[in-house]
Amino acid sequence: DVLGAVIVSGQDGSGTFIATFSNNVQDASSTVDSLEGAGDEELEVEDFEPIEIQPGDMVNLADEGGVVVRGDFGPGDFVHVLLTFGHPGSRS
Repeated sequence: DVLGAVIVSGQDGSGTFIATFSNNVQDASSTVDSLEGAGDEELEVEDFEPIEIQPGDMVNLADEGGVVVRGDFGPGDFVHVLLTFGHPGSRS
């Protein structure tokens, strides 16, 4: 699950993506592998290592520092994003 996803922005064109990720699976970890603009949104996303979420656990990006993003948005704007999830050790 993705909870409370926002881009915290104090100025036009840049911000920090913050969310809490919850892994409801009790026997396998999951990862957040990528973040990008969805639809017509063009976002430049600072590189980040996949975020691992242990079985039955949560990860709050506010505790981890978030993910820096840049694009054509400002405070109060809605930004459509696409998150890609994975499972460590599995092949797709």
